Amino acid sequence: MNKKSTPIRKCIGCMERKPQQELIRIVKTRSANSEISFEVLPPYHKKDGRSAYICKNCECFKIAKKNHKLEKSFSSRIPPEVYGTLEKAVLKNE
Repeated sequence: MNKKSTPIRKCIGCMERKPQQELIRIVKTRSANSEISFEVLPPYHKKDGRSAYICKNCECFKIAKKNHKLEKSFSSRIPPEVYGTLEKAVLKNE
């Protein structure tokens, strides 16, 4: 019997590959009226859209914010509210 492989994703802060359950997921979605929204989700939450992952530590968050890694990943401007939500999620999980 085959074992299921663990999905591996890359952190946008430190650029290390880690198992998906060890990361926080950020999703960019587009609604029916073409509005773009961003959500911070647990790693296995099912949601369609473009995703980026970040480690659950403050250093990776600081690197990603300083170097505008989210903007580069999604090719669009990120609202400050998304950074606030992401920072809360990182601090909660650290």
